[in-house]
Parts: sequence; C-alpha cells; structure tokens
Amino acid sequence: MFVGSEKYGERKPQGLFIKHIIRKIFLEDWAMKLIALAITLGLWLGVTVFTKQGSARLTIPLNIRTSDNSILINSAVKDVTIRVSGEDQKIRDLSASDIRILLDLSDVEPGEKTVTITAQSVSLPSGVRLEDIQPKGIPVKLEAAEQKDVLVQPEIIGSPAKGFEVYSQSVTPQRVRVRGPVSYVRTLDMLPTERVDISGKSDDFVANQVRVKLSNENAALLDYSVVDISFHIGERRIAKTFVVGAGGSSGKKGSVTLYGPPTLLNGVKPENLKLEIGKDETGSDTPILVLPDSLKGNVEVRSLKLRP
Repeated sequence: MFVGSEKYGERKPQGLFIKHIIRKIFLEDWAMKLIALAITLGLWLGVTVFTKQGSARLTIPLNIRTSDNSILINSAVKDVTIRVSGEDQKIRDLSASDIRILLDLSDVEPGEKTVTITAQSVSLPSGVRLEDIQPKGIPVKLEAAEQKDVLVQPEIIGSPAKGFEVYSQSVTPQRVRVRGPVSYVRTLDMLPTERVDISGKSDDFVANQVRVKLSNENAALLDYSVVDISFHIGERRIAKTFVVGAGGSSGKKGSVTLYGPPTLLNGVKPENLKLEIGKDETGSDTPILVLPDSLKGNVEVRSLKLRP
C-alpha cells in the first residue's frame, strides 16, 4: 500500500500540469486569440474561396524544332489556340508573348505524319494552368537535309555605254554552300544573284555585297549570302585581218585575224607583227604569231594560217 501511495502521489502533480497547459491555451486571453483566429480564417477564405478565378483563350505561334539531319518542308498549322485559367489578375495581365509552344521533332524520322502537341510542349507563367489545346494533332512533312557547294551566276540588266561592252566578269566567292531539302539541293547547278545594272558603264567596276538568291524557302546559305562581282568593260571590239610575212628567206606569209578594241587595232600595221614558221606533229609548216607587248593581253588571235 505504501508503494502504491507513492505512485499515486507522482501522477497527481502531472495531471495538474496538463490541466494548467489546457487552461493557458484555451481560457487565458481568449478574446485576443479569438480575434487572431478570425483574422486567419478571413485571410484563408480570401485566398482560397473569394479570390476571383479567370480564364482566357489565346492564339500562340507554334515553334517547331527539327534535328540537324532533317528539314520541315511544310506545316499546315502556324498558330495554336489554347485555353488557360488562373487568378483573375494574372489572366488579365497575360499576353501571348508570355507563352511559348515548342513542338520538338528532333527524334522524328523524315516523312509525312501527324504529331501531337502535349502539355509538356507549352511553357506557361507561374500560377497559370493549361486547360485545352487546339488543334492537338499537327500534320507535318519532314525531308532529309543535304549540303552542296554551288556556282554563283551573276544576273545582269542593261547595256554598257554606246561603243562599249563587257569583256569579262568574275564573282568572289565563286561558290557558296547551300543547305536544304535533298530534293532541291541535288537539282542545283548554279544560283543567280540579284540583278546588277550595268547601264551606261564604260569602265571597270565592282558591284559589292550582291545578294545570292534562293528559290526554296526551306533552303539556306551557310557561309556566304552575298558576293562581289567585278566587271571588265572596254571598247566594243572589232575583228581585223592582217597579212604578215615570215622572217628569213622562206618568203612565206600568214593571214592573221585579231579581235580587240578599235583604238588598238587601227594603229597596228603588218610590220608590227612577227610571224615565225614552226613544225607541227606531222612535220608540216605551222605559223607562230608573236604579238608586240602593247597587244599582249588586250587582243585575241581569232585566226592564224599560212597563205598558199
């Protein structure tokens, strides 16, 4: 009995302590605690119950990503309409620029197929929920990509000044690298430039930064998209024939036709030209013309033969 009395005595203060704690929590300063509870409840109701919710429909551009080995030939869908919901203020402040839709086709093989836009394709601001996407299925056509170096061909309009002509033209760089659908790239032999007007030109000139044109919107120029075109322009050339005697005692003569600017050819006399007689592979006589330095590089030998 004595031992039991000790245990009973130990439990009695413990029960009083618990009652004291309960009184402290629920009875003391109860008015202030009731006000705090009411405020907390009001805030909770304001956030969870009375916060106005809103929704909106927006039209968003569709971004499509492909692998390096394929090209999107066409897609019937350029924009996607989505319905979103969320806190009214956030919805009212929302614009199409806040949302991004990316359809990743990196792992899709070339061909025609329909792919699905999922919620994972849509990036939304925090607190905005996606409710619907239309259309969900997007028909696309992918084609294998190919690269090729293609010759550039200048496109010229107009004519030089009267009495002048274009002797030659050169493009720098001569070739550009094209990437595009294999069906298009394999047909390319040359690419034209934008038109260069040479009307009234009488001297050499360079057309700088002339754009190279592509006829396929799915193709692109990888290294150069513009070129420089150099034009060599001079007098309109004429052809003039001379009878030239060979040196030495052979007594042979040759007939030579030169093609070049009239101001040069009109001043040339037969004695200004030198004719030598050589041998061809069969051992027959063959004429060799030696031009004076003033004509080298400026005239073209159109015809050269021995006279009977």
